[in-house]
Amino acid sequence: MFIDLHTHIDQYEETELPGLLERAHNAEVGAIIASGVTVESTLRCLKLARDFDSVFAGVGVHPSDLTGELTQKDLDQLRNMATDEQVMVMSEVGLDYQEHSPDREMQERAFRSQLGIAHEAELPVVFHMRFATADMIRVLRDENVSALGGAAHYFQGNHREASAILAVTSHWPSHYYVFLNYKRWPGQSHSNGSSSRPTVIRSHLRANAKSGLSRKMCQSWLQNLRN
Repeated sequence: MFIDLHTHIDQYEETELPGLLERAHNAEVGAIIASGVTVESTLRCLKLARDFDSVFAGVGVHPSDLTGELTQKDLDQLRNMATDEQVMVMSEVGLDYQEHSPDREMQERAFRSQLGIAHEAELPVVFHMRFATADMIRVLRDENVSALGGAAHYFQGNHREASAILAVTSHWPSHYYVFLNYKRWPGQSHSNGSSSRPTVIRSHLRANAKSGLSRKMCQSWLQNLRN
């Protein structure tokens, strides 16, 4: 069984979802995590998790979707949703340092606030890290994210940088991490040490029982990955 631990299927038309989920099932994808990027999209992800047995939800506000500081109301809503039994991860949260991205200090404040919620709810974290490796490592250390487990998403660095991320968590052998390394940007070469192949290192999924997805199945999947 495969587990897709990061999708944005809430952005599809409702009429497309049955076919999408059927194709996933036929490809032996037993569970799909729909990740939020705003408070509103997180609500949609939760609805999908309630409507479809194979779907779980991620809670979070994406750094690129910030239009201002997260308000106390935003954080209270995220905190409340994070305790829902359908929620598996804090996702998608993190740092994005493209030229047109929101203010970096504001991104970090939002990221740290959401990591606090992840600690409260004991959720692993899927952290988006686009062109932000150094600051990501600093925040992961500061906020003790290694105690939660999770996945580094939109990682586009080299193997040295991947090792640096793992070094932050190397003393927590009970948690597992995945690095998703996307294809190169147009014109990008291997000379900077970047790799175009997926680098799956380790992964962690909180194993909650649900119709069609038992704790035993999750543990079996994790064991197969380690082997």
